[in-house]
Amino acid sequence: LEKISDISWLEEQPPIDMEKIRRHEQGERLREILLEARLEMIHSLQSMPLCELFGKYKEGELEKLGFPQIPAQEIDALSSFLKKSGLEKKSSLQLYEMLGFSKEKLSHLGIDLASFRQNVEEHKSFLLEISSLHLGDFLTDLSPDSASLSYLAKNSPEAKKAVDELALLSGTFAEDEKEWERRKFLEEKKKLVGGEIKPELEKLLEEIESVEMALNGKEGEGKKSAEKAPDEKEDILPTKTGKEKGFLESFFGLFREK
Repeated sequence: LEKISDISWLEEQPPIDMEKIRRHEQGERLREILLEARLEMIHSLQSMPLCELFGKYKEGELEKLGFPQIPAQEIDALSSFLKKSGLEKKSSLQLYEMLGFSKEKLSHLGIDLASFRQNVEEHKSFLLEISSLHLGDFLTDLSPDSASLSYLAKNSPEAKKAVDELALLSGTFAEDEKEWERRKFLEEKKKLVGGEIKPELEKLLEEIESVEMALNGKEGEGKKSAEKAPDEKEDILPTKTGKEKGFLESFFGLFREK
């Protein structure tokens, strides 16, 4: 009875508002575009010569977005070393890779080992943080009017377009998301109920159809029907099986919905 009640409850639910579903799914696609733009932006910063990246960092915007922090005096010292050593074109990723070079290889490149240790190795954790930007919170806040969203829109045409389209959907975001969650819940409920009792009801439906065929003379041809007794004039079984069959067909129709 509990399962029958679940089926009745499912049948009584209002139809899914597909326009809300469409808007929600469109919003999800736009957010995926923004996440891709975030990864491209991070890769651009990681591949940028560190001296150039320091110039952007000093502007203050990156620090507000969660970029790894480094004191101004250390920026100046590291930048000076890189320029003197001919490494001013090296990115943070390349410098981090150089930390794995042997002493012989560094010497062969004409790099002063003591200065390299003092200026590069001492900032190993900083370089590692930059190489791991995509794993942290940098540029992850995609809420309306966030600094991350503004930065992405300013630096990526694709992100700018996605941000503008998301703004048009922001007014109905909550109700669209609620409807999407409702559809998800109903689909899971259908699977659960259907998986538990559908096989039994399919078997019952087959049995009812067999009984109806027998009552209609479609089975047992050649056999004589027993004469009906006077007190058995009312044929209750066909009506009963008809109702049961109607319910079961309604059940299967419910689970065939897309």
